[in-house]
Amino acid sequence: MFNNLTTFTNPINLDGVGSWLGDAGKNVALGLGNLFGTVKKVEKTSTPTPTPTTTYNPTPTGGSDWAAESSALNAQLKALSNQLAQQPKLPNFDILANYNKAKQTASAAVTPLYNKKLDIFLEGQGIKKNTKTQMRDLSMENSGIAERTALEDNASSRTRTGEDLANALSTIGTNRDNFLVDDAQAFDDSRRALQEDVAAGGATDTGLGQQNIQRQLDDRNLSSERQTTEFKNQESAKQLLAGRTFADLLTSDDRSKEKRTQDDKATNIDFDSYMSELANEETSYRLTNDLEKALEIARQTQSNQSQGVQEFLAGLANKGARAQDIAFAAQVYK
Repeated sequence: MFNNLTTFTNPINLDGVGSWLGDAGKNVALGLGNLFGTVKKVEKTSTPTPTPTTTYNPTPTGGSDWAAESSALNAQLKALSNQLAQQPKLPNFDILANYNKAKQTASAAVTPLYNKKLDIFLEGQGIKKNTKTQMRDLSMENSGIAERTALEDNASSRTRTGEDLANALSTIGTNRDNFLVDDAQAFDDSRRALQEDVAAGGATDTGLGQQNIQRQLDDRNLSSERQTTEFKNQESAKQLLAGRTFADLLTSDDRSKEKRTQDDKATNIDFDSYMSELANEETSYRLTNDLEKALEIARQTQSNQSQGVQEFLAGLANKGARAQDIAFAAQVYK
């Protein structure tokens, strides 16, 4: 390189210098190659005989252009050094830790609010359930009261009808007995009078007298039979009416029981349907509430992440970090 320097016995390979220095490094490597290209390569075959010199002459072997090339090389190295110094450096920032902290903070802020909203909704649902349950119980209680009242009324009617029938039959029997006594007495009186008349006329043993007596007996028997039949008809009519009343009361009992069964069935169907609607409302509300909570947590997490980055950047500024490093960090982490 210089006149007094030992020449290189192996070639100098500067091809890799530019690989890690970038384009500017390539230019430097090219200049270095040009510079050191003036060094003559020799094969070391024997120990060289040193040439005695009295002065150190830094004149390059490449000629008089060495000063210009050296100045250019120094300028390139300085420019490269300045360029490397100005390249922004990315400060270390734990993105995952910032995200976890942001999500934890958001969840802590949002979850109690939506849990409270769910509790309020469930409290309202509980009130609705209790109210509907009370209405169902009251309806079924009223249905039972209506059935009992109907059965009790029918029982009372049945008792009264039986008593009325017994009284009516007793009255008819009394009337029949009185009629028979009165009729017998009247017949005896009438027969005695007729016999006396026949005897007074001297026709006791005659056919005409006996015909009159027999006719009187036949008329009495016919009248008595007719009256007895009337009494029987009255008894039959009373018994028929009572029987129909008893049948109607029995039918009323069955209908009252059937009505209660149907009313209770309808009440339970309405109750079950209402409870099913409340369950569907609760399921829908829970899904909506969970979705809204998740969205709000996500929104606040994103906001908290941004705030975490801003605090990190502010911390860099407070620590005296370079502006280009802060700008580069903002570009990467925001």
